[in-house]
Amino acid sequence: MAAVSGIKSLPVEIVEQVVSLLAEEEPASIREIRHEPSIELLDSDCKPLKNLSVVCRSLRSVVFLYLFQFIRLGFDVLLRETSKAETHLQGLHRLARFINKYNLADNVKGLTVFFPLHSEIGLQNRPDFVRTLVFFALKDVNPMSLTLIGSASLLGSLTFIHVADGYTWAYGKRIHVLNLKQPSHLARRGQPFDVDVSCSLLRLRPWTEMVLNEGSCIKVYSVYEYYSKVPPSILYWHHERQWVETSPSLLPQLQHISFVCLFPLPGHAAELARVLRCCPALISLSTQFTPAADARHDVLEDASQVGKANISDLWIETAQAYRKLATEIWFKGGNSRLRRWTTPDVKVAFDAILADVLIGRGWERKEPRVWERSCQEFED
Repeated sequence: MAAVSGIKSLPVEIVEQVVSLLAEEEPASIREIRHEPSIELLDSDCKPLKNLSVVCRSLRSVVFLYLFQFIRLGFDVLLRETSKAETHLQGLHRLARFINKYNLADNVKGLTVFFPLHSEIGLQNRPDFVRTLVFFALKDVNPMSLTLIGSASLLGSLTFIHVADGYTWAYGKRIHVLNLKQPSHLARRGQPFDVDVSCSLLRLRPWTEMVLNEGSCIKVYSVYEYYSKVPPSILYWHHERQWVETSPSLLPQLQHISFVCLFPLPGHAAELARVLRCCPALISLSTQFTPAADARHDVLEDASQVGKANISDLWIETAQAYRKLATEIWFKGGNSRLRRWTTPDVKVAFDAILADVLIGRGWERKEPRVWERSCQEFED
């Protein structure tokens, strides 16, 4: 009680300053987005704002608006069950009324939507309804950051990209994470948005940043002729291939792309290069093909993933993936405005490969694992 009384005795301005500092930390779904995707992205033991909001009424009044900076929605039932699916939609209606009642729309900075892998059957049966759920959630809020967590098929359904899932058995069922961001000055409510399920999520907002984390490809290395297995990914624009090749403005305002995929095959890197050519405003790229140094767990020590894979194959194919991507970016132009490429991977061999391909061809190493295109290239 003495502690509560002490807090109450502080000027409101100081309490607000303390709360604003606590509110600066992003949720794990954004903070750890480059780690191996898992259900852990949705949870955190550190919840200072929630804990502070239950201390007393006066503190809750200060904390209240900050509690809804980041909203998490989980659709964790089989969507083939109509009654349960409709319950989700009713819940979204209640959320919309709550947001409007307390004028919270402009306080929502981030929205995270999660579909567990066991909802895959419902996704296949009712793709339009899945889009309705996500788009309806965006009807009354205009967050700066949107994070989608689910299978590659889920991301494909929301972006109108057909995902080839014929080799899902070889790669294993993986959680993918797609994060899209728009400039803060555009992330305002304005007028309510129409729910148009015929619109690709990629065009629903003027996104300028994208992070795509596809997790680990290690399991495929245990399969015979692994190099011929196409991974389930939204990078493969199968139904839109001809349109993408002839339309360089698929993502017209995207300026920054971060791609995380552990131990990808060279063909996967080539598909990434194709996507880069569809982003005329792109200026920076970040790629991560090996586990982060601060990862929660080492996938190379996970026997369930490594299986019968030859570890040396992982490093050889990943090195070739970097060579393929660098060659595509240099030889085919990649993107006329791309001028910065960051590679957090620390293996010296990867850096040497990039140096072999890029140095003397308009690119130079500015600092460890950071490459920049020379100004002369743009002038030419």
